[in-house]
Amino acid sequence: TGARKRAWGNLSYWAARDERFTAMAASDVAYSLGERFGSLAWGFAVAPSSLGLFVARFIGVFLRIATLIHAGRAEMRRLFRSVAISPASLRATAIRHKKFPLLQIWAVLLNTISSQLPSLLLGKYFSVRVVGYYGMSERMLGIPISLLRDAIATVTFSTMAKEYQRTGSLTDITKNIFLRMTQISFFPLLIFTVFGKELLQAVLGAEWTEAGVYCRILSVWQAFGFLNMPLK
Repeated sequence: TGARKRAWGNLSYWAARDERFTAMAASDVAYSLGERFGSLAWGFAVAPSSLGLFVARFIGVFLRIATLIHAGRAEMRRLFRSVAISPASLRATAIRHKKFPLLQIWAVLLNTISSQLPSLLLGKYFSVRVVGYYGMSERMLGIPISLLRDAIATVTFSTMAKEYQRTGSLTDITKNIFLRMTQISFFPLLIFTVFGKELLQAVLGAEWTEAGVYCRILSVWQAFGFLNMPLK
């Protein structure tokens, strides 16, 4: 997972440098659709399983990387033709930048633990059924939130970098982005908070009614996570 994230992360930074924002947004949308809808489709068509989650994640990552590669294919061909790549040069580059994975692994580990902690605690103190309701509500909420968050994050990264180079401060642009994201998230938050139970019942069936209650509660948490993006 870490290697895949570095792969599309580097491609995203490259696209941001060249201001290919349309390609960046398209790759984020492709990943979210592939990963979120892929897992739901596997659950309905085959059966809910860990294999389905793995396949859906693979599809999302593949679509994201493929979209970024397709957008920068001309530049990649030019670079590969102009730069001599050999095992010795790859080894020298890996040694030179070895501190990056050594430092990032702890941040990735803590982030993964924190994101999975609710499921672990619910499974320990309640039941697998409760974990299923939580997971389904979190996944359904994550579809629109991740589409917006990923698309905005990659674009604002480049914008903030340029703003800092120009003014030496990120205060004004952070406030503007935060206010815009508050406006964007208000209506979806209101819909899920008021009608989350009815929405999940209509989409998934009456057996998932309890998951709709979870959805109403988690919508506030998802909204705060969405608003926290420009502050990271």
